[in-house]
Amino acid sequence: MSTPDVNDERQAADFVLAADPKALLDLITTDREITGKSILEDDSIEIDGRKYQGYKEDRYFLPNDPEEQDRLDMQHAMMTALLDNKLSCSPNTNPSKVLDIATGTGIWPIEFAREHPEAEVIGTDLSLIQPAMEFLPPNVSFVKEDCEDDEWTIPKDFDLIHLRAVYTAIKDHGKLIRKMFEHLAPGGWIEIVEARPEVLSFDGTSVGSALERWGQMVHAGLVRLGRDPFAITRYGEMMREAGFVDYSERVLPLPTSGWAEEERYKMAGRYQGANSKQALLSGTMHRLFKATGKGDDEINRDIKQAVQEMEYGYVHGYWPIHVVHARKPSL
Repeated sequence: MSTPDVNDERQAADFVLAADPKALLDLITTDREITGKSILEDDSIEIDGRKYQGYKEDRYFLPNDPEEQDRLDMQHAMMTALLDNKLSCSPNTNPSKVLDIATGTGIWPIEFAREHPEAEVIGTDLSLIQPAMEFLPPNVSFVKEDCEDDEWTIPKDFDLIHLRAVYTAIKDHGKLIRKMFEHLAPGGWIEIVEARPEVLSFDGTSVGSALERWGQMVHAGLVRLGRDPFAITRYGEMMREAGFVDYSERVLPLPTSGWAEEERYKMAGRYQGANSKQALLSGTMHRLFKATGKGDDEINRDIKQAVQEMEYGYVHGYWPIHVVHARKPSL
């Protein structure tokens, strides 16, 4: 079966519904044990019972506490499954110096460092919530840094710069792309994997659904908070303006639950369903939803309905995931 890119004419045939769409997702459960380590910084702040990074309060609107760390690791598993169990799809298959921006728990650079012991791997983030050095591969390290506004203290000779799932955080995408260009070695590549925050479907089942409204709430909240939810759709133009060449982009469908037939997409959808349910029920996205101006009753009603739609699989929704590559010209 060919990869069911969203813009592929064969997408409907390639993305067949599961035989039993009403089956409960076996990876979704409300009492899943938290595995994220309690790694919090002195500048963390508490809002409505959740911990948030306090380095720059207006830069990131999701928590950074153990529950969120656990969800981010599950999100990593989801993305890896979607990418056919690959950490990177970059044309540079053997980079020697690698940077992961907005690294979160550090799980991507840690796993990449283990796969590539000959490479030096660095992760940067607003929060130092990554494991202690004694638990890390010797070729990985982490730096606390605001990728947009801070002056980068890291080298300017990376072979690969990786960026994933940052649409809730970045204010000026063009500025970040120019910084990445500056810090790549000649011939180096960037790889960006990013969701477009809207729920679609091939068969129309998402239309009018709570999952569709969830995507609309995320979009509206981000706009109110000064973010550009669909910036990923303009990355090609931004990258060419920055000087990149060999731009490529494909769009993959990430199922909202495990309703897909093909195992790769079914597993990615199961992880995404569990990831989404944890985010919705734990209040991870509450600050974002409140920014839309909706009341708690309306938000809670939509959350309850969205969770039900994921659990029973009768809405065959997907989030579009953009996978982008571009190269800095060689000298």
